[in-house]
Amino acid sequence: LFYYGKVMALQYNDTIAMQSYLNAHTRLEKTKEYKLQALIQEYIGRINDDRDMHDMALESYRKSADYYYLAGDTLGAVYDYRNIAWIYEIKQENDSARWYLDLGISLLKGDSTSSILPSLLQMLGIVEKKKGNFVSAINDFSAAIKYEKDVRTIKYYYLSLGDAYMQIGKFEEAKESFEQGL
Repeated sequence: LFYYGKVMALQYNDTIAMQSYLNAHTRLEKTKEYKLQALIQEYIGRINDDRDMHDMALESYRKSADYYYLAGDTLGAVYDYRNIAWIYEIKQENDSARWYLDLGISLLKGDSTSSILPSLLQMLGIVEKKKGNFVSAINDFSAAIKYEKDVRTIKYYYLSLGDAYMQIGKFEEAKESFEQGL
């Protein structure tokens, strides 16, 4: 049921995907299949997030994080915390976003090789930029660039960095960042 839901989601049939995820969740409720339950809740959250049903997505991501903890998978919970922070950022609740980002980073325990660290740092930069803390934002974006290994993703960090430089009038640095992003 879970994988059928994933296939339906890939085919942009969210209604059937959601029903499949909910059926899978119902069948697993009284089991100790915590990792699969976490994945189901995460994918339910994604559909709700895509539909701009942010409160429902938050609930699903929180449940997913709880299941990841029960499964002993704190890294899975970190991904959910990033998703939760993203929703709070969309809702312009930056203090809540910051709290979840800090929590996610703390769970990495200094592991700079984790593939999720750069996206957490970029989101921190976005939150700091919205608060007007451009120097902190620049530091966060620069750190995201430093740790990112995926060349398809790094361009977004450079564009965020360029925008932060633009905000403080450092146009030459902004130009260099935009060129790197392109």
